Amino acid sequence: MLLLANKNNVPELNLATEDCFLNDALNFDDAVMLWRNNPSIIVGRYQNTIEEINYPMVKKIEIPVVRRLSGGGAVYHDLGNINYTFFLRMNKRKDFSISGLLNPVIEVLRKLGVPAEHSGRNDITVQGRKISGNAQYLSGDRLLHHGCILFSTDLEMVGDILMVDPDKFVSKSVKSIRSRVANISEFLKSSLDVEEFMELLLKEMTEGGVQKELAYFRLKREEIERIASLKYFQWSWNFGASPPYNIKNTLMLPVGKIEIRIFVQEGVISNIKIYGDFLPTVNTEDFEAAIIGKQFEESSLSVFLRDDPGIQSFLSKLGMNTDQMIGLFFGQGQEGENKKGK
Repeated sequence: MLLLANKNNVPELNLATEDCFLNDALNFDDAVMLWRNNPSIIVGRYQNTIEEINYPMVKKIEIPVVRRLSGGGAVYHDLGNINYTFFLRMNKRKDFSISGLLNPVIEVLRKLGVPAEHSGRNDITVQGRKISGNAQYLSGDRLLHHGCILFSTDLEMVGDILMVDPDKFVSKSVKSIRSRVANISEFLKSSLDVEEFMELLLKEMTEGGVQKELAYFRLKREEIERIASLKYFQWSWNFGASPPYNIKNTLMLPVGKIEIRIFVQEGVISNIKIYGDFLPTVNTEDFEAAIIGKQFEESSLSVFLRDDPGIQSFLSKLGMNTDQMIGLFFGQGQEGENKKGK
């Protein structure tokens, strides 16, 4: 088995690198890669991205949101989070078990006096609290198995950045299951930083049969350029690939209450309806017709709204500006409650 030590911290590039290695960027049968990401949100393949994140906060702190190949729930990554990825050629292996892939992590922790155990299908827990989750993706005869280990992650950020109003969205996407989580550092009896823990994990993997054939693999320039062109840098994959969903938001204005329902399919607004008890006589149908077919992405919608004279006239009659309408679209700065659409 080849050991790939990845020193890159850019989340889009790391997930693209997984894709590249899975699809034979190198000629190998089995390999394992350790890596870390800068602060970012990683959502599962079958999730509605905007339903899983605190969008106003994501926008404010400009944190990357990236969709991965595998299923499962949304997770928060930072440099206190260690990720590992196994690339396994299934037709070359006589036996395979998730437990076997989790064992290096569990063994390292037990040697440090932390009573870790395999829990459920894909989790590692300590005293009933989750410190590692795992997911898989199969491509041809090659399996990608990856997991994240909470070592010294900002758990307050985990709660804030993934905190959303469950009544705001209606969809059939895979929902994240919020577990009681913990950092490994909470259970350690002696001081140890995240990089020292990674070295212990590498040592355990090496002694456990992982051959350290290549200590620090670095992609060639042409490979970096090819990876950079992949979907992980594109809105169409990270947000647009979400399952169909609809959103209901409300906002109180001086003219009255305005409510908006937006139906999104393949990242594009398929239908939109505006309701309210506002007093001015306005033609909502023209506004709705103009919005249908537009990409449900904030920057492009903002440009469209500002540049369309008819829409600006419509907003003026409601006593609104472009920023307020965008805020209503994406649930930012609302007065009143978000409620679930039927």
